[in-house]
Amino acid sequence: MKRTRHWIAASLLAQFAGLLLSQSPIQTNAASQQDDARYRQIDKRLNGLMSELERTRGELTAAVDEVRRLRAELEQTRAAIAPDASAETIAAKLSADIVRIREDQDAVQEQVKVHEQDKVETLSRYRLWINGLILFNAFVNRGTVYAPDLPNIALPDYSPAHHNTVGASVRQTILGLNGIGPHLFGAQSSADLTVDFFSNGSAETYPPASGSVRIHTAHVKLDWPRNRVEAGFTEPLISPLSPASYTSVAEPPLAWAGNLSAWAPQVMFEHRFQTSDTNSIGIQAGLWYTAYGGSNLHTYQPLPSDYESEKWPAVESRISWTAGTDSRFHIGIGGYRGALKTSYGSTIPSWAFSSDASLRLLPRASISGEFYRGSALAGLGGGSYKDYLTGTDPVTGVPHSIGVNAIGGWAQLKLKFSPVVEANAAFGQDGSYGSDFRSLDLADPVNPLSNLTRNQMITGNLILRPKTYLVLSPEYRRILSSQSSGASNVANIFTISAGYIF
Repeated sequence: MKRTRHWIAASLLAQFAGLLLSQSPIQTNAASQQDDARYRQIDKRLNGLMSELERTRGELTAAVDEVRRLRAELEQTRAAIAPDASAETIAAKLSADIVRIREDQDAVQEQVKVHEQDKVETLSRYRLWINGLILFNAFVNRGTVYAPDLPNIALPDYSPAHHNTVGASVRQTILGLNGIGPHLFGAQSSADLTVDFFSNGSAETYPPASGSVRIHTAHVKLDWPRNRVEAGFTEPLISPLSPASYTSVAEPPLAWAGNLSAWAPQVMFEHRFQTSDTNSIGIQAGLWYTAYGGSNLHTYQPLPSDYESEKWPAVESRISWTAGTDSRFHIGIGGYRGALKTSYGSTIPSWAFSSDASLRLLPRASISGEFYRGSALAGLGGGSYKDYLTGTDPVTGVPHSIGVNAIGGWAQLKLKFSPVVEANAAFGQDGSYGSDFRSLDLADPVNPLSNLTRNQMITGNLILRPKTYLVLSPEYRRILSSQSSGASNVANIFTISAGYIF
């Protein structure tokens, strides 16, 4: 740039000098018209050269600024391209996400191939899906328990043969069907059925671990935008939640320890109010057929059961509120009312008040739980396996029956570290009132369940999903069962579950 400026200046001086040397001396006092014209021409050329010099100087300045700007952009680009720890972390996460997306794409492609094949023909000509969970459970029990492959009660140590057991089972495998039907009265009809192999049928030919088929759940539904009518074999309205577990699938994970989720026939109606974009209120009402839960004298009774002898189904209702994006907070309150008639002809009222809630504390942490208080709730999975106690009045000596007061609930903490790893810790307890046992002169216990007054469980598990449809879950469960008199019974359960979801 400096050489250019020197060259321009030298050119101007050379031209100016040439013009001066080309002039001849003038001897006269007044310049001729020819000399005036020549001077004007020189002045004009000098002015033009000066203008050109200024324009060139401006262009050079703009070029320098452009070079500086390009140099600054280059430095910024180099800094952005330079790798750092955070960039490596992001790259690793993206690689993991890409692998998972590819797996999902493979699954979707397989589903597309299935749909491209000939459809399974149904009588109704409507769509039908097959789903399920093939589940293998291996267990080690330290203590004497009721139902070794899915224990929920700790029993006294009758003999060394029943203490400390090891085994495995596939009885909790689930098979399901889902179907979509025609529209009726403006509602979409649908139905679903799941079966498991947890029935206590005869196992004369096959090992007991193979199980027998039984209905797990079944629903027939009519869905409107804000209403739903449902009939089927399902959980009660007053207990819609359950802890997460692959150790206990055939029964609720905390059954008989605070989780009122025994399945039975039910007819239900639901209406939903949308109060805002993220908040809603639901109202439910239904009729419930409760299975007989037993008493201190027996644990089963031939049909008709005590509830069927009452000739009226139980009624239940629930109101719930859901708030926040993705149902961040949910709370519900429910009520239940039924009755049963004992073999002595007396009628025992059965009732319950319940509450349930779930809250997502953080993106990866949430809590949930339920609480209930009632009487004669063995048919719903509470009350220490007893709806009522039968004995003699200590004053009059007359046979008498009273409903067993029950109170219980459960709570669970869920930590979701990633889409692959999840941890759950839960505590549950179901108990009956000791005053009920002391109010009657009871007969000698027929079995350990006769005098059971409290059952407590603590569970912890990891749920691992190394692939989209594969599940691996180790779980620990501690059971503490207390009798109305005597020492409590303890059992420690170690289980590992492996499953394939389809």
